[in-house]
Amino acid sequence: MIKSFGNRLCHIIAFIFLFLLLTSCQEEGTIKVDFDSAHDTISLRDIIESITPIILDSPIEESLMPKGRYSLTCGEQGYFVLDLFSDYAIHVFDSTGKFIQKLAYRGKDTGQYKMAYDMLLDEESGLLVVLDPTGKIIRYTLSDGFSFYDEMSFSEVMPAAHSIGLLSKGVYGLYSLSAKKPIYVCSFVNKTIMPVHNCQIPAWLRMSPFMFSSSSPFYLYGKQAFYFDRLSGSVYTVGQKGLRPYVRWDFGDYQIKEKDITPDQSLTYYVNLLQKSSYRHVGPFGAIAETDRYILANCLFRNQESTIMYDKKEKRVRTFQRTTDGKRLKLGQIYNGSMYILVPWDQASLYVDSFLLPKSRTNNYLILKYDFR
Repeated sequence: MIKSFGNRLCHIIAFIFLFLLLTSCQEEGTIKVDFDSAHDTISLRDIIESITPIILDSPIEESLMPKGRYSLTCGEQGYFVLDLFSDYAIHVFDSTGKFIQKLAYRGKDTGQYKMAYDMLLDEESGLLVVLDPTGKIIRYTLSDGFSFYDEMSFSEVMPAAHSIGLLSKGVYGLYSLSAKKPIYVCSFVNKTIMPVHNCQIPAWLRMSPFMFSSSSPFYLYGKQAFYFDRLSGSVYTVGQKGLRPYVRWDFGDYQIKEKDITPDQSLTYYVNLLQKSSYRHVGPFGAIAETDRYILANCLFRNQESTIMYDKKEKRVRTFQRTTDGKRLKLGQIYNGSMYILVPWDQASLYVDSFLLPKSRTNNYLILKYDFR
């Protein structure tokens, strides 16, 4: 009886925490979104000043497979495309899209990885940072032929890490689906890896299928790093001192509520609940980006890909599944005020007018550069 009471108490505490997590930003930083009336007509040209297609031109043997899964990182050196499922190689292109080289450091030795699951550019340190989810972070130089620089193991602290974000020079955020705490701060400066103690998500939620995504839950705006939880889209500033509320979306009747979650159920029950939640509620969130004018979020609503756009200048929220041009707005990395997304050639017309695309097809993928108004 005591054990049963203890289990029920743990469940109750977990659900209360989830409720608090989803409502912690109610008073400050709350953006009210009315999905019933906010679906207004908006043209892509109302948001975007220009779209520049950048064809990734590489030899046939080095081309990206059209049905592959990749992540894109942009920087002054050009574009870095990580192959997530084939050989975990990093394809490097210059600013015009011309192929430079393919980095493949797979192995068991120092400076090598078993898998490469995420990456970033730490430009202040002059380093390319690669996450091996099985136990270490490896850094390579950007100025000396991408040679090995150093690495740090985290296998004694957490069983695995699934994405990495830049917090500051030499300091990175790790997001884990299997560790006791979901977020850790890894500092190459202090040689430490510490959990963010004020972030805790119930285990069943972290292991749900909606938590898996090729998009990192971290993003940068200016010099500040942010983290967003995929279930509600709530955004927090993240640093070595922990998380602080930044933005919470208020969806009214479409907000996930404590009463919608029944305690003491099986893992299958909670997985099914989350799978159905994208119809009854807004969520889960795949990506969030921020510019000087906009906070943008990609999410699901009624099982349709939707975009939430908050105009910080006009204090106005707009939501849409497609623009009046019939286009989607897929979110990517913001770099120097522009947004970059990687798309297969045969899907490019979903995001940009066909007349803007080159007539000759030379590669399976291209990058779209968006400049916002």
